[in-house]
Amino acid sequence: MFMGKRYRITHPKFAVSHVEGNEDLLCEPVSVRSDVVKSYYLLEEDVYAKILVLRYLLNSSVFSHNGEFRSYRELPSGDLYDRQFQGRCIFRLNRKYGNRLEMLKKVMDHLGAAPVKLGNMGYDLEIFEELYVRFILWEGDEEFPASSQVLFSSNFPAAFGAYDLAEVGEICINTFSNIEKIL
Repeated sequence: MFMGKRYRITHPKFAVSHVEGNEDLLCEPVSVRSDVVKSYYLLEEDVYAKILVLRYLLNSSVFSHNGEFRSYRELPSGDLYDRQFQGRCIFRLNRKYGNRLEMLKKVMDHLGAAPVKLGNMGYDLEIFEELYVRFILWEGDEEFPASSQVLFSSNFPAAFGAYDLAEVGEICINTFSNIEKIL
């Protein structure tokens, strides 16, 4: 399972295909073109997502989510790469959706993310089974710019290192942009 969709991955060729029956997760399947549906299955198209899944399959140990979340900086070695994570993920999320919360709500609903009552808008998105990313946004106004926070479920370090978590954030934001095109 990756971002709400089930995939079949072969070994050793690493051929990726979605498992039929995912179509019910699309917002409005009647109005979605078939070529757009194909692009919605992220693992069939995005090489960076494929690499992330391969790393997950090869290196991860997954523990149940205990409900706790950590900032990137709080995770092992996160403090070493935090500045890059801010630029690649936090600032980009602010620019893209800081004043467009309604569009982000549509994208998150489309992905089946669970709303949380934090900031002006917050969502928990299950990336892999039991591995969650929490997106929290505060809308900008005349006085203050938009701001956001990306948190990871506390079990993420058992599956990924700090660099991989920056990739997770970037892949999520790229996915949001791609889904926005079909909504």
